[in-house]
Amino acid sequence: MPPSSRLKINFDGAWCKDSLVGCLGVIVRDDRAEAMATRACSVWTYSRGFRNFLLEEDSLQIMTTLCDTSTNMSSTIGQLV
Repeated sequence: MPPSSRLKINFDGAWCKDSLVGCLGVIVRDDRAEAMATRACSVWTYSRGFRNFLLEEDSLQIMTTLCDTSTNMSSTIGQLV
């Protein structure tokens, strides 16, 4: 997470020279919105029809919460995700 009052920008890209198709992914977050960024990526991917995808996140707390079926959904992360 970035320090307060700063933004953290993660990005990656790929290019296929055979089909001349490229893509770019960007996530911008502040010191409070990491769970929201994770949720937004998941919702966007699912809404495009993808059902078998890997979600990579650099926050162990968020990934642990996502994978834990006994998570209390009234928790802060549960409400966001």
